[in-house]
Amino acid sequence: MGSLTLNNCTIENCTTARTGGAIYNGNLLSIINSRFNYNTIKVSDDEDEAIGGAIYNDKTLISIRNWFTANSAEFGGAIANMDTATILNTNFLSNKADRSGGAI
Repeated sequence: MGSLTLNNCTIENCTTARTGGAIYNGNLLSIINSRFNYNTIKVSDDEDEAIGGAIYNDKTLISIRNWFTANSAEFGGAIANMDTATILNTNFLSNKADRSGGAI
């Protein structure tokens, strides 16, 4: 897997059935000056867990000057972090988790 850099992007209204409503990161993800709005996970059955409304981070995440607004999941309303995350000057507004981690 390679790395991904998002700069000045808006990602919104994405839906998935399991992890990472907009992005599943398995390597290096750098996000700069971007917005994640209204991303969510719709669990397909009782066995699945909805994790990371906007981003599921399984490796390295760098977030600089971003906005996460109204993302939702069962765990990690905006971001579910499983490894390393550096988050600087990033805003979280009205994200929701049904169980834990409204923002992260």
